[in-house]
Amino acid sequence: MIAVLGWTVIVVEMVGGVPRAEGRMIAFRECLARIGLCDVGYSGHAYTWSNKQSGRDNIQECLDRGLATESWMEAFPRFRVSHLT
Repeated sequence: MIAVLGWTVIVVEMVGGVPRAEGRMIAFRECLARIGLCDVGYSGHAYTWSNKQSGRDNIQECLDRGLATESWMEAFPRFRVSHLT
């Protein structure tokens, strides 16, 4: 199984804006662990979304991620997620 969704999971996945509440990110990571999903990582740009503002108003986040079970990752060891933006 693989899933792709948008959610900031750790603080370093965001530049600018109001930081996400750590408790919400912890709860999300715990939920992923409970259902057996792992982040498969990525290559490419660190941030996949921007509010397209300039200077201090600019916000960038890594929202897109690939998630998979360990068995899926073992079945498809060459699978990679590439951020194109």
